[in-house]
Amino acid sequence: MDPLHRMVTDLIGRLTGPLHFRLRILIFALVMDAIYQLIALHWFYPGEALIVALELAFVPYLLIRGPVNRIAKRWMSRHASSQREHGALRWIA
Repeated sequence: MDPLHRMVTDLIGRLTGPLHFRLRILIFALVMDAIYQLIALHWFYPGEALIVALELAFVPYLLIRGPVNRIAKRWMSRHASSQREHGALRWIA
């Protein structure tokens, strides 16, 4: 496989993989807001549901995901390196 083809394939994989999880969160937020609207307002407003889903579920997810991933990677690397130093890291097959 040539380098350009590999690069394009990797890029497509990186773009479509996280997209699946983001769409799941957006759909979940839309369903939750639709249920709320039907109970509280006795009607469904799709535009309002989309705005609420984006503002209350999708935007916070995007804002929190980056810092949490960086903190988790830093913690995992420190934890793994301290275990390697003390010889406590065991691999179970």
